[in-house]
Amino acid sequence: MSKRRFSFRLQPRSELILTLLALTFAVAVPALTLLWSTQQVLEGESRTLGSDLAALHQFQLETAALGVAQSIQTRARQTVGPLNLMAASELFHRRLRDSKSDSLLILDPRNRPVYPAPSSPPDDSTSADKAADELVSLFHKKTITNELALAYLELAGDLAARNLEGARSQSGRLFLPGVQLAAISLLPQNHPQFLPLLEALNLRVHNYSSPLLPASQRLFLWQQIQTLGAKGDLPSLAAERMAIDVACHFHPPISTNCLERSGTTAPIWQILAPGGPILSLFHEAPLRDDLEKEVNSTFKSQHYQVQLRRTQVARTDRAFLGGTHAAIGVVWPGWELYLPPSQVPLDLARSIQQQSRLHWTTAFCAVALGAVLAALAIRRFIQQAQLTQLRHDFLSTVTHELRTPLTSIRMLVDSLAEDPQREPERTQQYLEIIARENLRLSRLVDDFLTFSRLESGRMNYEFHLIAPEEIVEAATAAFMSRFTPSSCDFRSEVTCGLPQIQADVSALTTALINLLENAYKYTGTDKKIYLSVTNTDKEVCFAVVDNGSGFDLEHKDRLFEKFYRAENSGYKTNGVGLGLHLVKAIVDAHRGRIEVQSTLEQGSRFAIYLPSAPLLDLSQVLTPS
Repeated sequence: MSKRRFSFRLQPRSELILTLLALTFAVAVPALTLLWSTQQVLEGESRTLGSDLAALHQFQLETAALGVAQSIQTRARQTVGPLNLMAASELFHRRLRDSKSDSLLILDPRNRPVYPAPSSPPDDSTSADKAADELVSLFHKKTITNELALAYLELAGDLAARNLEGARSQSGRLFLPGVQLAAISLLPQNHPQFLPLLEALNLRVHNYSSPLLPASQRLFLWQQIQTLGAKGDLPSLAAERMAIDVACHFHPPISTNCLERSGTTAPIWQILAPGGPILSLFHEAPLRDDLEKEVNSTFKSQHYQVQLRRTQVARTDRAFLGGTHAAIGVVWPGWELYLPPSQVPLDLARSIQQQSRLHWTTAFCAVALGAVLAALAIRRFIQQAQLTQLRHDFLSTVTHELRTPLTSIRMLVDSLAEDPQREPERTQQYLEIIARENLRLSRLVDDFLTFSRLESGRMNYEFHLIAPEEIVEAATAAFMSRFTPSSCDFRSEVTCGLPQIQADVSALTTALINLLENAYKYTGTDKKIYLSVTNTDKEVCFAVVDNGSGFDLEHKDRLFEKFYRAENSGYKTNGVGLGLHLVKAIVDAHRGRIEVQSTLEQGSRFAIYLPSAPLLDLSQVLTPS
């Protein structure tokens, strides 16, 4: 049983279209798949990046919260040994200048305020206190007979003379500064002792050594002497007022190294460092602002604004409010660091945008590369298809062009061979036709061989100095041998005294013959062809003018392409479209140029311009191997 074979063959055009569609599909499907996969990767990375970023923010805030706790503890870390009252006042004055706290409160071993603190009665009255108290009693007796201001001055002198500057009253205040203030308050400002006494009180207020002024007495004296004209300022004024306020409402700290609210109505926080008698005091707002600045300095590169605030809701309800929270811990209970949710998407968007830009750039480059490669492949395929079609047309045309003269020659030879009489006139006529067809056949073969050598790069030129007249004579002789004068009005004109040119005689003659044959083919029955050779602008010009059909200017740029033929209606011509292509190649090899002018239905002019010999650099003459 025989098997039938089925064959399916497409037309070249259909095959080209299907191939282009297949290439387009082969490029489009991977490109769309790559873009889709890129989008999926971006969405997955966005989700992953969002969760990673939230975890990173939580870690950063918790780390910053630890830093806040350490900063708070560092502010209160001032450890000293047991202190007496005098050492406490000096310590307060010295440590206040170096401390980051708003004020200090020096405590005794039982965590009771020592300095600054309201004045209180001494535990045991000393002999100095009793002596000063007797002097004050005598003072009250003297005020009955003496002037009051002089009495205060005398009392101050007695206290100083008996070394009772540190004597205290039952309320714990120093006697001498109070007496001096009373005296200066009663003296006129022009009294000789007014300014010395005012300066002595000013020095006493600024002195934190023995004998120690109670903080409350110091503040009272400073307020009074300012009204009397004392100059300068008291740097510890605000701190002492703050400490006295805390001491008046004092409750002992419960633990060390953590902030606690003081007993005052104002928002003041206190912290006791372990092993030290110093209680650091802070106003809430400045402390919060300072700590917030320290935290935000670590987030400066991320452009975040972290807030230090009181804990708003319970820890279990924070997820409903959004944002990121981190408690400060036991160091400052009830306070937390908070990153608002409005700032997180900005950073997330920036990160996603960077990743998106990277992925889309990669995908675009891959698609673009694929498109370029596909375009090159399609272009190459189209060129190959066009080249295949041109070769097919060329072979068909060559076969036809060669068959015509060969058929004519064979028929005429057969006629002569079969004619027994062989009349002389008819024989001569047949022989002339055979000679012309033979020349035509030789011309076609020469053109094909020349084209083949040009395409393969094996065209060799032999340049010699030659007169243009010789080229014209050779071309005219070849042209007239192929076309009878009766069928064409041909004229040639050569200007006298033309300079020589450097040329390959055979090649240049071939170019000129092709122009003449082109003119002959594209003219009607009334053929008029004019060949002229002139010298223009240091160049020799070979011009061929005809009265043929001419062509549209749209064909001008393609006239010299191989296998291209500009056909006009009414003129059916033979040929393969190689004549002008060969002319252009030969002229280029001679470093010349071609000018074309044409008017439809009126004729055309083809002019070859070659440099004259004196201007030609023989070392640079193009001589293809």
